Amino acid sequence: MDWLETRLDLTNPGLWILASSALAVLAANAAWVLLRLTRGRLRLGRLLRSSGTRALVWLVVSLYLLLMPLFAWRYGAISPYFLGLSELDWVGSITAGGLLAVLLIALVLFGWLVYRHALPADQAETPPTEGRFIHALRAPIDAALAQWHLAFYRAGAIGWLTEISALPAAMPGPLRESLQSQPFYWGSWLGLGVLLVESVLNPHLWAVLGTPTQEERAWGRPEAILRSLALAVGTTALFILTRNLWLCLACQVIVETAIAGWLPLHRPQAGVPDTV
Repeated sequence: MDWLETRLDLTNPGLWILASSALAVLAANAAWVLLRLTRGRLRLGRLLRSSGTRALVWLVVSLYLLLMPLFAWRYGAISPYFLGLSELDWVGSITAGGLLAVLLIALVLFGWLVYRHALPADQAETPPTEGRFIHALRAPIDAALAQWHLAFYRAGAIGWLTEISALPAAMPGPLRESLQSQPFYWGSWLGLGVLLVESVLNPHLWAVLGTPTQEERAWGRPEAILRSLALAVGTTALFILTRNLWLCLACQVIVETAIAGWLPLHRPQAGVPDTV
């Protein structure tokens, strides 16, 4: 990336946020168009929808989520302090946000249990046993990467607010002063806003929420998207209180691992064993 250093300011956090979000949106829409174009071509369509291709896509997306913040960190665009990884006051974090973290985990799991119990026993097709094992194995990794991605946008937005020398004069005075005096608060919500815009521009998410396939319903993917949104909002509030990424990470990993491993959407009919 040396040639980029001579052309771009790689220490600018706003540049990294924009590049990351644009890459995610462009890749998602390109994949959507490709899948649409190959719908009538059976052989190519099967290849693109095969388990091997899905595994490769998951690996590429995971590397993107993991490495983009690390590159931004490497070039000084974000700091471990803004990420919530350094200068931590664990006693203060637990005091300020420990109860909120426990309540967040409990509320999401309780809401999931209520929703799951209200569904008919045969509401979804039973996922294959081996698929459920892989799904449970991936859950904590996906949860950690999702929180890491949010932390990246949060840290970038906080860094951007602390670096800008002046905000537009047309902005109301009290708001301008608040943005500059409380970068952690406003940057955290701004980072969440960037993530929401990125999600809104992803056609795959709208397809899953609108007309999910039988397989997507079986895995509870529409519900997983809404659950992730609730966790993103909840952990953003938790981060503002504690400035501790590890607590936010623990909340998301615990919830997603518990649901994938022990509380899948499928509920077996009476008398039918539900083996994981």
